[in-house]
Amino acid sequence: MTSTVNSISTVLIPTTTNIYNIAVDEVQVIELGPVGPQGIQGASGATGATGASITGATGSTGSTGSTGSQGNTGPTGSTGTTGSTGTTGPTGSSGGTGSTGSTGSTGVTGAQGNTGPTGAIGNTGSTGSTGPQGQTGPTGPTGLTGNTGSTGAQGNTGPTGSTGLTGNTGATGNTGSVGNTGATGNTGAVGNTGATGAIGATGSTGPTGPTGITGSTGSTGSTGATGPTGTLSTGPSFTTVSITGLSGASAGTTRLVGTTTAGYPTTGTFSTGDAIIDQTGTIWFCVSGGSPGSWTNEIPNSLIVRSATATAGIGEFTIFGTSGTSGQTITLPAGTIENGALYQIKNISSYAVNIKGGTNSISISGTVYGASTAYTIPTNCAYTFVFSSGVWYCFTTTDLAQHGNILPTTLGGTGLTTIGTAGQALVVNSGATGLTYTSVVGTTGATGSAGNTGSTGATGSNGTTGPTGPSGSNGAAGATGATGATGQTGSTGSTGPTGPTGATGATGATGQTGATGAVVTSVSSQTANYTTVLGDANTLVQMNSSSALTFSIPTNASVAYPTGTVISLVQLGTGAVTIQAVTSGTTTLESTGAVSTAPKTRAQYSAASCIKTATDTWLIVGDIA
Repeated sequence: MTSTVNSISTVLIPTTTNIYNIAVDEVQVIELGPVGPQGIQGASGATGATGASITGATGSTGSTGSTGSQGNTGPTGSTGTTGSTGTTGPTGSSGGTGSTGSTGSTGVTGAQGNTGPTGAIGNTGSTGSTGPQGQTGPTGPTGLTGNTGSTGAQGNTGPTGSTGLTGNTGATGNTGSVGNTGATGNTGAVGNTGATGAIGATGSTGPTGPTGITGSTGSTGSTGATGPTGTLSTGPSFTTVSITGLSGASAGTTRLVGTTTAGYPTTGTFSTGDAIIDQTGTIWFCVSGGSPGSWTNEIPNSLIVRSATATAGIGEFTIFGTSGTSGQTITLPAGTIENGALYQIKNISSYAVNIKGGTNSISISGTVYGASTAYTIPTNCAYTFVFSSGVWYCFTTTDLAQHGNILPTTLGGTGLTTIGTAGQALVVNSGATGLTYTSVVGTTGATGSAGNTGSTGATGSNGTTGPTGPSGSNGAAGATGATGATGQTGSTGSTGPTGPTGATGATGATGQTGATGAVVTSVSSQTANYTTVLGDANTLVQMNSSSALTFSIPTNASVAYPTGTVISLVQLGTGAVTIQAVTSGTTTLESTGAVSTAPKTRAQYSAASCIKTATDTWLIVGDIA
């Protein structure tokens, strides 16, 4: 079982239950008394001193980064001068010519290397004396010609020996590949001209040399004299523009023959292809020559906004604008008009506008209006007309009054041409074949449910009580009976409820919050004496040297660090770091060091923090000596 603080637990233990103590084997009696009230909470103890800041050991050095890529090879040094050629030794006697051995197979030719720079030509050595000509041995049989080996590098040209006796000409061997041309030696003396040999095969053409530099552009010649000005003579009443006969457009000649006030010419003789531009800006083309021939306009007038009585141009789209006034009339295009010509008008004014056919009729919804009969276009309505044989036919309109057809009920309409009277509604007729207007009478509603029974009325007041009758006299007292035996003591009642909990004691005062640790935002390294700058605030400075270094803090006038700024440092090298003020009489350093105003780091990897506590006061804490 469990019990909680400030509670009373009642345990009912059956008589057959044995409760054993762990240490002794005998029946125990448990009496659970009431739990006492909660005592008053003691006062909070004083906050303990802040523990010393212990700097952890420096982590192991990271692995060495990979070796950078090989740098570019430096330029090749210049070739040294060629040494002088030594003297030629005496020529030995010629031995007999041995038999020619079989030619070994030629090795794989290596890739041709780049030709090195040509060295300076050495001095020609002195010519040695010519030895005696040995006897020519018999010519051995010519061996099989082996594969041509790769050409060796061109050696320096040796001195020219005396010309020996010409031996018998041996069989001509296969021509070897042409080697690289060696450096040209000094030109020898010109000998006697020998007999002209046979013309050798023409060698392959050498590579084309680089293109020469383009010469500068010559100066611009002077401008020629201006020719005489031609005279402009007045030509006939038309200008002929001849077509040069481009493919697909060589049917004839096109002429721009003049202009009219409006529309195409109605007199005169014209040819197919003639064109005019009337003074309304419409271009007309003669599509069939004659007097005046048949004409059509290709480019209609654009949208025109009108607000007063006017005659529209061919192909005009008229907007009767918001500035229009009442009683205005727009006359449709007049003159000879080609079948299929269009005219459109939109009335956006606050007034109706009239239209007339002019020299032609107007047909709207089957009704024909003569040339001088006006038709009224309501506000916010648009009409489109197409011309055919003297009549402007209305093709489309937004005027609902001209929409003669009835939308059937199958398409969502009413199928009716009239509207009912006030209070009527559309209902399906008795044959369920359409809609009709009828007066709607509501049916009698169902009888409402019976209301709740009313509450019972108040009970009437009681009548007054009658007077009390007189009391009878008391009887004589009876004798006292013997005292009965004492009954057994009743069982102890259950424990009463726990008394109310005492009031909670007052909470002790909260201890002071410890100082917030420094936050390092970046790390820098220094290898010499260092004076801090504004950017060192809340950073770690690594002082790394085998010699002793100083770490100096400037005055607030020089660098105004905010109060609370923390600058941390660590001694990475073996040289101790002394923390000092740049101006000791102005800036005060406080520490537990041997010299409180100039503490030192204790050993390599010791760290310290400089905390600004006032305008020119700094607290130095950490592993200092």
